[in-house]
Amino acid sequence: MLKTYQFYCKKCKLLLTLYKGNSKGDSKEKVNFYCFNCHKISYHNKCNDCGEKLYFIIEIPQERQISALKEGTSLKLNLECMRCKSEETELILIREWD
Repeated sequence: MLKTYQFYCKKCKLLLTLYKGNSKGDSKEKVNFYCFNCHKISYHNKCNDCGEKLYFIIEIPQERQISALKEGTSLKLNLECMRCKSEETELILIREWD
């Protein structure tokens, strides 16, 4: 099962799309690499925009913490923003599919 989330920082307005799980026929779990130069997500260990080698991975919290989250609703988890270090962030479940 693959889930799509939106990470949003209220302070600096950083908006990222994150994935968790794997889609049908794909045995590999999605990995969200973050580029500190471009402030974007890549699903490979190299940034598509600047070519920087990426090491920082954003992980979605464990299922038990977000199990009540329904599509289109947000959850305040106080995750630290990678850009401005604020904890005024939200995680929004966008879509869930097999």
